[in-house]
Amino acid sequence: MGRLICSGSPRILRSLAVILLAAMAVLGGDDPAEGSKGGQDPPDITALLNTKFADWEAAQKKAADEAKKLEGMNAQQKADLELEKMKDQLEEFQKKDALSEMTKVARKMLADEKISVADELLSMMVTDNAEDTEKAVEGFSKAFSAAVEAEVKKRMKGETPTKGGGKTIMTKEEIMKIQDPELRQKKILENREVFNF
Repeated sequence: MGRLICSGSPRILRSLAVILLAAMAVLGGDDPAEGSKGGQDPPDITALLNTKFADWEAAQKKAADEAKKLEGMNAQQKADLELEKMKDQLEEFQKKDALSEMTKVARKMLADEKISVADELLSMMVTDNAEDTEKAVEGFSKAFSAAVEAEVKKRMKGETPTKGGGKTIMTKEEIMKIQDPELRQKKILENREVFNF
């Protein structure tokens, strides 16, 4: 493993240290020389670190570009840019709020059908379009109900159990004709309803 020499702010160095510690934790040891003990191979960690570093670089470049753009602007242009950012944020919050409301409606529709689902599954059904969400929820509800009904029918197949676990009920006369007193007592107890007790 090569050395990483980096110069920059303490915040950047702390971020890189956190990433490195996380990578070592995934590898399964505090000492990188110990090798891989965890669930991921070193190439997977390298790819993860490269991805995170690329994301960090892109964020830094965006921030630097934004700073350069602001330097060349007058007060009105800065205010217009800030207003545009706020509009974008408002639009994003409105979309999130609409999805949240759509999720509540979808959950209520499923609850009306006596179906409870995990948030992950519900998020797959919910879209920003009410009609599409309604179709997805109704389709899921129908499929779920059909699957439950099929399973219930499958489990209900078979013979219906008889009263008393398959025993035949003897009449009072048949029981009284039994010569063996112990067997007669046993049959009387097994057929109590015939003797009204």
